[in-house]
Amino acid sequence: LFPFFLSMIEKESKRSDLSDLVFVLQQHPGAKLGSNKDGFVIDAWAREHEGVAHVPKFVISKGSTDDAQVYADEGWYHQTSMGPQLVLEGLPTAQVPGPYRDILVRNGFAPSIETSEQFHDAIVRVRRGKYDVPDEKELRKKLGIRPDWVRQLKIATGLMSVT
Repeated sequence: LFPFFLSMIEKESKRSDLSDLVFVLQQHPGAKLGSNKDGFVIDAWAREHEGVAHVPKFVISKGSTDDAQVYADEGWYHQTSMGPQLVLEGLPTAQVPGPYRDILVRNGFAPSIETSEQFHDAIVRVRRGKYDVPDEKELRKKLGIRPDWVRQLKIATGLMSVT
């Protein structure tokens, strides 16, 4: 993911000034505790591009995903389980190339950023700050979230019996 994503940033920074942007890397909790490979890639890239005009800044989040959602203008995700959480929170969302187009992309709730042009369009969208807000009822339906999900969860976990 990161070589592709970073190459898109390099291409876009030649097209437009990205120095006003900050990308926050919110790692999977296991990645933070493990090898931190993504963190090392970002650190190396940042050192290599230190002082280069028009490139954005990167921050590796030490907080939770919930914390990151509070200050983000938009959520770009790779890990497919992350997308629905972001969009249900009301955060404009886009999938950065993943192994496949996930449920949000397939249902039109999030674009997929796979090309330099799509990356450029996403940057323009972030700067404009204008987003189409999905209808919550339709979103929940297409995500497979039933209106009675709390009741069903309680039944499944034995916290409630069916009478």
